[in-house]
Amino acid sequence: MVGVLAIALLLQLGIYAYDNIIIVSGTPFPSVPRNDQPAHLTAFLVARPNFIVDSASLGKVEIWAVPASVTEISEDDYVLLGNAALQPGTDPLIQIWTLPIPPEPIAATEIFAKGYDLKGEFVGQMSLPYLGAVQIANAVWAGVTSTEPVEPDIQRHFSFALQVGEKATVGGLTVRLLDIKSDSRCPREAVCIWAGEVVASVQLSSGNLNETVSLHSMSAPSTFGKHQIGITGVSPARLGAAPKKSDYHITFSVERM
Repeated sequence: MVGVLAIALLLQLGIYAYDNIIIVSGTPFPSVPRNDQPAHLTAFLVARPNFIVDSASLGKVEIWAVPASVTEISEDDYVLLGNAALQPGTDPLIQIWTLPIPPEPIAATEIFAKGYDLKGEFVGQMSLPYLGAVQIANAVWAGVTSTEPVEPDIQRHFSFALQVGEKATVGGLTVRLLDIKSDSRCPREAVCIWAGEVVASVQLSSGNLNETVSLHSMSAPSTFGKHQIGITGVSPARLGAAPKKSDYHITFSVERM
């Protein structure tokens, strides 16, 4: 009888549980993040002058390039750009690794990061979201290409990362990241009823067009003039409170129509 009365009282107060989520008056409270997260790569992006890798519980990160060639190549031909350095003071579950971008452009069709756990065992790899030597040269070396001969391709798709206050010009469109308006992402390893999203304030300029818009990381790309732009990545991942605005790296994708 006491148990029935207790349940009735909780329901009257608007408190109940469903699938490990506690609901109070309709507001979800995610469970406490776990600390037993397996080693893995979370994100790999370019934030000039560095390569940036987000990970959890890794012991080493290598950055490799697949050189462009008119003949067939093997893994023995891949170029090690260097071992990334773990930024001091980072949480084991939200690691940030950096490697300075080589000053001399490399003709590469792919650049990827390889992650190793604390025992030195390989756990996986992640490539930059660019296709072909021209896109990589534009994203990594700001359009400065190598002197090595590379078959040209038509540049219509662009991907790049910005921090607050930075800007980039690709395909006739200038993008400036003004502010991080909100971050409602579910903390890593928590259980939430919605994944959440990041909303960024962005200034767009192309020719005589100039507009400030809000882009949502969970929404479809927006159209601006002859371009489509959207958010394809947010770093670092959220663990508990939202990161400082100065720590955000927002990856944008632009398509010239």
